[in-house]
Amino acid sequence: MSTMANTTPIMTTVTKTANKEKTPKEADVALKANILDFCEEHYEDILPVIMDKIHRDKRKEVHARLDFEENPRKSRRVREGSQNSSAGTLPASYRNPSK
Repeated sequence: MSTMANTTPIMTTVTKTANKEKTPKEADVALKANILDFCEEHYEDILPVIMDKIHRDKRKEVHARLDFEENPRKSRRVREGSQNSSAGTLPASYRNPSK
């Protein structure tokens, strides 16, 4: 029995060494195959998650575009307002045109 216990670690070592000898290209192919198998098995569960993520990403893009287009206008208004306020008082003709 003690001889069997000694051979078990040798088998484990050989198995691990054999896996390490795979080239990175072979490992990538095996990984891609495993991912494809998983996706095929769980397609119905994965699809709604992917569609939801795409929908959220597109909404973020639209919001970012809208914010970018609005910001220059807002900053222009702020600059115009700050120029008027920094000028001090308005001319008499603007204060009360009836006088």
